[in-house]
Amino acid sequence: GEATEVSVVFSDESEHDAKIIAYDTETDLAVLKVNETGLTPAEFGDSDDLRVGELVIAVGNPLGFELFGSVTSGIVSAKNRKIDINEKSMTLIQTDAAINSGNSGGPLLNSSGQVIGINSAKMSSNYGSASVEGLGFAIPIDDAKVIIDDLINYKYVKGRPQIGISTVDVTESVSRYYDIPLGVYVQDVQEGGSADLAGIQKGDVIIDADGKPITTAEELNTIKNNHKAGETLKLTITRAGEDMQIELVLQEANADKGTPFNDETSVDDN
Repeated sequence: GEATEVSVVFSDESEHDAKIIAYDTETDLAVLKVNETGLTPAEFGDSDDLRVGELVIAVGNPLGFELFGSVTSGIVSAKNRKIDINEKSMTLIQTDAAINSGNSGGPLLNSSGQVIGINSAKMSSNYGSASVEGLGFAIPIDDAKVIIDDLINYKYVKGRPQIGISTVDVTESVSRYYDIPLGVYVQDVQEGGSADLAGIQKGDVIIDADGKPITTAEELNTIKNNHKAGETLKLTITRAGEDMQIELVLQEANADKGTPFNDETSVDDN
């Protein structure tokens, strides 16, 4: 849920109360406002201009405020690295600059001191059976700027598509027990949403999206997220043992539509 109180600590370690303007759970970004004057804003760079091997600097508070403002350096290891964080697919800058717990939200800077990313995640030192290090990730500032501007102007990120359904995956055991196909079972339909207007009903099983078989909500969301609001998504559903082709026009997901119809990449909600 939303924090009841938020404060911001400046570089001189002074603490100031802040107001939450808006936040985006999909990218874990928020816009905060402090009623202060005379502040020097950070200069944004161009993350699209980054080159692999370019020097970068990470700033943050690893392990908490006892190490406030720690600086680490490294290089750009890769651009446009697609990884999953908390079941959400993100395209990030990969760097070997040390990023630890507490660094998230801090800036990733280029050699000119411009912000070219927002530190976001790192691979654990024990990833499965392998031991890894030097795998940090940051949200490209060009992507973040679009989200930040939308949060300031609209209080949500514009253009994200929404189907307007709540679902649960049909596993093999459920498929055999209920004699329904593998796919995504529609538990509920948002009134007036894209699915409702297209004729999708509670109890339908979605088995195909844009010509690709699907068995999980995550697969459905991946295909949906290749579209923008206003575009058409083609689905194949099974209803009462019969397959049906449905075309629905994706609506824009916004803060007013609420859960459980936010189409977040999860097993249960899309």
